Amino acid sequence: MGALFRDSRHKIERANQYFSELKSAILRLQKDYTSSVFTHTDTGVQELLHQIPNLERSLLKLSLIVGDAVHNLHAALDFAWISTIERNLPGTKTEHSKFPIRKSKKELEDALHGIEIDTTFPTLYRRIMSDIQPYEQGRSGVIYVLHELDILDKHLLLLELTPHAGIRSIVIRDQSGEVFRGSGMTVEGP
Repeated sequence: MGALFRDSRHKIERANQYFSELKSAILRLQKDYTSSVFTHTDTGVQELLHQIPNLERSLLKLSLIVGDAVHNLHAALDFAWISTIERNLPGTKTEHSKFPIRKSKKELEDALHGIEIDTTFPTLYRRIMSDIQPYEQGRSGVIYVLHELDILDKHLLLLELTPHAGIRSIVIRDQSGEVFRGSGMTVEGP
C-alpha cells in the first residue's frame, strides 16, 4: 500500500490524536469536578453544589476537538478518493475532487456517471454503489453523517454541550420530622 493511502493514514492518525486529546479533556473535567453541601443557617435548607472550574471554556474546547477530529476523518476519505483516481484514472483528478457523498442513491449515481466512473472504472463504481453506499439511507450511514457533521462544523460548533443533572427519589424531612418523598427532577444549564 505504501504511499497510495499515506495522506489518508496521516489524517486518521491525527483524528486519533484528537480523540486522545478529547479523552484527556473529559478526564480533566472529571478530576476538577467537586460537589459540596451547603446549609443555609437562617432557613436550614441544604443546597448541593456541583462545580467544574472554567466549565464553559472546557465545553468550548471539547466542541473544537470534536470538530477537528470529524474534519480529519472526512479529509481522509477525500485523500483516499484522490489517491484511488490518480492511480486508476489518471487525468480525471480536478481541484474539486472529493469522495462522492450524496443525499440519495440517485444523486450518487448521477455524480458517478458525471465523472464517468461507471464506464472508466466499473469495479470501483460497483463497490461504491453496492458495498459503500455513501448516501443518507445507505449502508455506510456513518460516512454520510460524518460528511454532514463536517459541513455543519464549518457554520457552528458541533457540540452544544449543556450540563444536565438529575435528582432521583428526593426525600425531605421538615422541622417536625415529617418526611416528604418526591420522584425527582432534571436540572439543565451551566
